[in-house]
Amino acid sequence: MKKSMYKAKLCLESAILWLLSLFIKRKQNYIAVGSWSGNRYADNSRYLAEYISTNFPDYHIVWVGEKKIRDDVLNGLPEAEFAEKDTFFANIKLLKCKYMFFSQMHNADISFCNVFRGATTCYLHHGMPIKRWGQDGLNQTIGTANILSRIVRRITGEDIQYDYFVTSSPLHDKTNCSGLAYKGCNEQKNLHSGTPRNDIYFDVPLSKISDMKKLYSSILGFDPNKKVVMYLPTFRRTSTNVFSFSKLSENQKTQLFFILKKHNCVIVEKSHVAEKNTFDGESTEMIICAPSEMNVQEMMLFADVLISDYSGAFLDYILLDRPVIHYAYDYEYYKNIDSGLYYEIEDFSAGAVAYDYESLIKAIDQELSGDDRFSQKRKYVRDKYMEYEKGKASSIIVSSVIGGTHCAG
Repeated sequence: MKKSMYKAKLCLESAILWLLSLFIKRKQNYIAVGSWSGNRYADNSRYLAEYISTNFPDYHIVWVGEKKIRDDVLNGLPEAEFAEKDTFFANIKLLKCKYMFFSQMHNADISFCNVFRGATTCYLHHGMPIKRWGQDGLNQTIGTANILSRIVRRITGEDIQYDYFVTSSPLHDKTNCSGLAYKGCNEQKNLHSGTPRNDIYFDVPLSKISDMKKLYSSILGFDPNKKVVMYLPTFRRTSTNVFSFSKLSENQKTQLFFILKKHNCVIVEKSHVAEKNTFDGESTEMIICAPSEMNVQEMMLFADVLISDYSGAFLDYILLDRPVIHYAYDYEYYKNIDSGLYYEIEDFSAGAVAYDYESLIKAIDQELSGDDRFSQKRKYVRDKYMEYEKGKASSIIVSSVIGGTHCAG
């Protein structure tokens, strides 16, 4: 009953807003931005907004989010306007915005009501996908709604089609067109820009890397003079078998600590922000548990080695040309039951692939010893999977979506 009443409320508000949109004129310099369902000031949305704010002060940025992130937003974008997501004030403000950028879905990041008539929409994505997603994901039911649900989606604007989709490579073009066909994606709408969050990995000064390491070592409590191995597992839809260094047996810890002491190193582990099966371990001298909400882009800047599995984060990381280890302990399950994968691990892996803990320990030791055996494989993966990433994503997106006539300022 409550769900039906909520949908009815959304439909009523959406109908009112749609009527108001006939009289409220959109402003060419008003831009709406949101990310991670309003819960985080992060990802491509953040880096694009900061680029626009720095380079085009005549643009008025409206960041849409939950009240809890207001201070984070205004600290990063002091000239922006913050609008609390899904409030009447925010929705009226959004009717004035000509351009809307988001990294999840439009209704999750911008509004569940229909405020999109006459706006130009751009899907910024989370990066190049390795795991299947959208309507390509295993056991997905996208597009199978009944007639009543379709009517509700039409009224609330849930089924709107997007105007632009950013991509990182020709492979990303294809997965966008298949996984997001229901959002109107086609080859003409793909924007070969790369992703804004990765612009920071190009021509990055050593001083910035040092400053980031000092900042996060202070926050997390580790010695900034130590090497850092970062562990970033991907999101698992069905599995509860999520590996964590915090859950090691005593024997496994002994093996790991020997390697870490040998190389004067710590493990920094950060779970996926959407992961529900994460073990909330306590940090130790050797294993640092970072909150899942922390900025992974900044943290990867100072990581010496990255351990991941099938997370697209490793593709961002190889833009820095540093060693990667894939811990694929549940490869067959993940590929065939959980989310599914677009590619075989033999092709997308950018470094050693470990299927068990003993192999993982050996790979960590080798990489920390400077035994870099995979530089050519990293180049292969970078060229194939990240072809469009050149450090100019924000610039390309602004000029392509908003256009040169509005870029003065």
